[in-house]
Amino acid sequence: MPNAGKLHLRILWNGMDVLGIEVKSTRPPAYHLLSGKSPEDAVKLVPLLFSVCGKAQQAAALATVSAAQGRDMQQLEKFERAVLCEAMQEYLW
Repeated sequence: MPNAGKLHLRILWNGMDVLGIEVKSTRPPAYHLLSGKSPEDAVKLVPLLFSVCGKAQQAAALATVSAAQGRDMQQLEKFERAVLCEAMQEYLW
């Protein structure tokens, strides 16, 4: 996988209040990593790109591909359950 890049956060604080926040990212946009991939490979790669809510991201990618290809959306049911489990896991964390 290509260089994942870095995320830099800078917080300006006066000792009592946050006065500003600066975010700089050298992370490549996801579309660069997905470009040229087959739809099936892209759907498999999506949860690896997002550490938060990977199952939800994968379900959204699958729904997008399925709709674009005019496929039956019933296969999304298993992903709906996975997203529910992921949400429960996040709330319990």
